[in-house]
Amino acid sequence: AGWRRGAVFFGIMTVYALAMVPIGFIISSAITIAVLSLFIGNRNIVQIIAVALLGPVLLYLAATRLLAVSLPELNGIELAISRMF
Repeated sequence: AGWRRGAVFFGIMTVYALAMVPIGFIISSAITIAVLSLFIGNRNIVQIIAVALLGPVLLYLAATRLLAVSLPELNGIELAISRMF
């Protein structure tokens, strides 16, 4: 049973990696965080939504503004977020 959880986790992370370029870092990260939270057993919807939305935005801003690292972007949404700050 343990190897199945590992295989599912590997599958989720593979889809995440493949989705990052076409849909961008923020959206793919938010979806992945929400799915992984549900997968590991978290059922607090408010917490899942808060972490899934705030986490990727804060990581994106930290990486692009503080570290000057380029991340895959979905031009419309992520460009607007990066221009707000």
